[in-house]
Amino acid sequence: MRFRLTLLMLVIFATTAFAAPVSMGPATHTDYEFDCNRDAFWCQAFDPDGGATASQEDVVYPFEAWTADDFVAPCDGTVDQVQWWGGHWNYVTLTLPDYFIITFWDDVNCTPGSELASEVVYTYTATEVGTDTYEYIADVTPFSMTAGTTYWLTIQAGLLFDPAGQWGWIPTIDPDQGCVSLQMFPLLGMDVWTDHTNGDMAFCLFGDVVTAAEETSLSTIKSLY
Repeated sequence: MRFRLTLLMLVIFATTAFAAPVSMGPATHTDYEFDCNRDAFWCQAFDPDGGATASQEDVVYPFEAWTADDFVAPCDGTVDQVQWWGGHWNYVTLTLPDYFIITFWDDVNCTPGSELASEVVYTYTATEVGTDTYEYIADVTPFSMTAGTTYWLTIQAGLLFDPAGQWGWIPTIDPDQGCVSLQMFPLLGMDVWTDHTNGDMAFCLFGDVVTAAEETSLSTIKSLY
């Protein structure tokens, strides 16, 4: 894997070779689809040759970096599970994150606007899919979405730079969608959302959605009363 190093100034810039993935998990590039009749109604699968973009909270160093990507709700419903891919680099000891901060934002001119829902997730599954690379799945408090509305997702790893190094979100192998993915990293002078040029991020959203067939059925039932 080629890691994109948006790093602290004390860290040497380097690249890390990627080993062949052990498992792609439930989502591969063939799952690129936005379909309310599927369990994963939004899915951008990970690129095993992509670079990771820093998105981390370190409360001791301290520093904080965010990477954000947008999605358009293909139907009404709720998100109750998120799947994503990330990588580690510049560590003394590779340690899985203590937690992840998963946040949904509204959209303001292709930029994250107001925070709509945020949750610190301590319970998640992590599956190694390559050298220093993991697939993660976590349940979240249901987040309500409205069909046709653009939302933003940020995922931050709660991880101490000393000794665990950095964590970053891995991009998708699928075509970019909607707005460009953005990053904010104040310690490196990125005080506003900035195009990190690494492409859209890899993530899948699961939940309870209202399909077109269900909406038709509901409309039919309502018309009877």
